[in-house]
Amino acid sequence: MLCYSNLCYIIRSYLCLYKKMQVKIVDDNENTIRFYQEVYDENNKLIEIHQKYPEDKGHQKV
Repeated sequence: MLCYSNLCYIIRSYLCLYKKMQVKIVDDNENTIRFYQEVYDENNKLIEIHQKYPEDKGHQKV
């Protein structure tokens, strides 16, 4: 089961506009399988994925 949380961040810098979306994947018992953050650029292109659970792997360029 794929659950998109309602947490969406828009980050403005002096050069760009970034959007971050948190994604949580759970099993049928709602136990967390995977939790990660997707980072999009100003053109809504996926540029990074930051896996946070089950292991924090840091930001990975796409």
